[in-house]
Amino acid sequence: MQPIWKPALAKAGVIPPRAKGAKPRQWQAAPKDGFHVLKHTYMVGAFVADHQPRPLSPLHA
Repeated sequence: MQPIWKPALAKAGVIPPRAKGAKPRQWQAAPKDGFHVLKHTYMVGAFVADHQPRPLSPLHA
């Protein structure tokens, strides 16, 4: 998911753009705004709305 997620975070200004000369997957870490947090936010929202959330275990890192 990183090839889509990190560029989107950079475009939104959440993390800085990839440094010049950096490797294609070399981005600044975004632990507070990362994909892992997004997955947990989805799960909490699904439980609060009394929905059965989709299993995310295959995506869990």
